[in-house]
Amino acid sequence: MNLSLTLFLIGFVLIIYGYMNQLNPSCNNRTTTKIVPRHIYDEMLKNASIASVGVNQDSKSSANSVTSSDTN
Repeated sequence: MNLSLTLFLIGFVLIIYGYMNQLNPSCNNRTTTKIVPRHIYDEMLKNASIASVGVNQDSKSSANSVTSSDTN
């Protein structure tokens, strides 16, 4: 009796989970991994490092202007 009740509850939970998954499939957003060739990966890294250098320089100059205006 105890084993059959446990299996019934597990089955019931799984059925409810499947039904809720059909109603709202957007909760299945999982991370997807894509394999890219090495030369494309290297190009992406090169472009990202160039972009981050520009962002870092902009944030440093704006940080300096904020700190200099705070001291006045």
